Amino acid sequence: AVLDNPFGILQYVFLYFGGPFYYFFGKGDTGILVSSIMGAVFIVTSLYYVFIYLKNSKFINTYGWLLSFIAYVGATAFVTAGGRLIFGATQALSSRYMTPVIFAWICIIIITIFHIYEGKLSTSKFNKTSKKLFFFFINLLILLIFVFQFRSLSNNSDVNFEKDVAALSIKMKVK
Repeated sequence: AVLDNPFGILQYVFLYFGGPFYYFFGKGDTGILVSSIMGAVFIVTSLYYVFIYLKNSKFINTYGWLLSFIAYVGATAFVTAGGRLIFGATQALSSRYMTPVIFAWICIIIITIFHIYEGKLSTSKFNKTSKKLFFFFINLLILLIFVFQFRSLSNNSDVNFEKDVAALSIKMKVK
């Protein structure tokens, strides 16, 4: 799949990392577009932090474990894309893939907060107003994550579907 459809793999990985935003924006075409964009933002941001901190010896002790987890999730996305792309790139938006992605987003948020706190972004380009907007966005994102995660506790549609299929197969005497 990698050699046959490299752009499909890339799209799958973008959708994989942007998956939580698919649910935030009501699924559909808008959700797919936003999740693709946010997946690309995630990957670019992750690569930025890898390159910026590889030059710093403090990187290994402070951010290495967070970026290692992100790399693990990225490898998982890539390998999953290799096997699932035949079902379409939107397969990456399946809710069963969202837990590691949400944790990867949390890792990026943590790195960014420490990056700001350490003063790496305290230039004229990233002034107090920008910091406030960033923290507002982060708090909004965290709130959305909590709201959707708590919703999943009461949503049993997958279980109900499986029960319906099982009941129908029993009724039809499928063996």
